Amino acid sequence: MTSRIDMEELAELINIPEFERIVYHKIEELKFVLADKINMYRNLKHNFKKTAYGHMHIFENELPRDIPVFRFELHEIEDSGWHLSKIEPNPPEGLDLEDILPRRIIEHIIGYETNHEKIYRYVGKGETGSDAVDAHTVEFSKFSDNHILGTIRRADPQETKGSAVKDLKIIKADWHYEKNGDEENFRELFHYMQKYPEIKNQIFSEFFHRTKPRIDNQILNVTLS
Repeated sequence: MTSRIDMEELAELINIPEFERIVYHKIEELKFVLADKINMYRNLKHNFKKTAYGHMHIFENELPRDIPVFRFELHEIEDSGWHLSKIEPNPPEGLDLEDILPRRIIEHIIGYETNHEKIYRYVGKGETGSDAVDAHTVEFSKFSDNHILGTIRRADPQETKGSAVKDLKIIKADWHYEKNGDEENFRELFHYMQKYPEIKNQIFSEFFHRTKPRIDNQILNVTLS
């Protein structure tokens, strides 16, 4: 296991001008060298977040709307194991984090292969779960050996019929569009929108509910200023 950066120490040392300048240039260099991987990571976080807040669900066609979905991040900290580092939306008052992301689920998913291009889907109680414990549906990426991000919710009864562990769904991110021309990308986008209505609905919802109002508001502010 690799050691993680001591963020408190970094925040202290960044006050030294020479240190800050060197760190800044190194970060900019790494952002350029690792641009593809950074884009993939940010895209994963963004889409898992939208899934948790109910704007869309990128890994299944249907999502039970009455079951709350939470986005989570896990980190492995040297000498102390895996810990929940982020959960959103904020859990309702009185709801224990163990009820949202049980330790047995954590212990199960950390055993998956590390691969930033794979998204896993697991439905079950964890390897040590008893029949009396509710099953959960987890969709996640083990992005590195010490970092996992994904979403979790209580499993729908239909999902838990038969075997406790459902077939693994693996989605490989496609970044080739960045090398294609706009005409080819638009043609492929329209093809998928026509073939899969849920994709069309997601794109229209994102555009008309979020992107277009934000741009219209920016144009209005410029016009009034």
